Parts: sequence; C-alpha cells; structure tokens
Amino acid sequence: MEKTIKLLLCMGFFLLLNSCAVGYVESEPTYVAVSRPPQPSATYVWIEGNWVWTNNNYVYRQGYWARPRPGRTYVSGYWRHEPRGYVWVKGRWN
Repeated sequence: MEKTIKLLLCMGFFLLLNSCAVGYVESEPTYVAVSRPPQPSATYVWIEGNWVWTNNNYVYRQGYWARPRPGRTYVSGYWRHEPRGYVWVKGRWN
C-alpha cells in the first residue's frame, strides 16, 4: 500500500511539472487564417484562438464564440519575446 501511494505521488508530481512546462520558439509561428462560424446570437463574443504547447511544439487551437462573463473583459493571447525566445501568453478573462 505504501509503495502504491509513493508511486501515485511521484506520477502526480511528474504530471504537474509536465503541465507547467513552457515552450520557447525562435520566432512566432506564421499567421493562421481562420473563418469564424456564424455568431450564435448578438450577445456572444468571439474568443481568438490560442497556441497550446504540446509534444515540444505549439499547436493552434481555433477560436470560438462564448457568452461574455458578467463584469469581465476578454484579453486575447499574444507572443512575448524573452531571452530564450518567444513564448505564448494565453488569452484570459480579466
């Protein structure tokens, strides 16, 4: 039982580290042309797509329509230049 608990803790720690990993690239990926699907209703806002770091590479995830969150504003993601290269800062509700 004790070995199982230790193994699960180690696996959880590894997954936590892996999920927090940040990917750096030499340059921003090329622009991705996206066609927006029709707006579901006038109350929805368009959430721009995000780049997701997976398998040592950035993969583009297309945007989507969402209901606005009361009292909050959506801030789109952007590429930030750092000494190690470019890193994607994910969009979020503020």
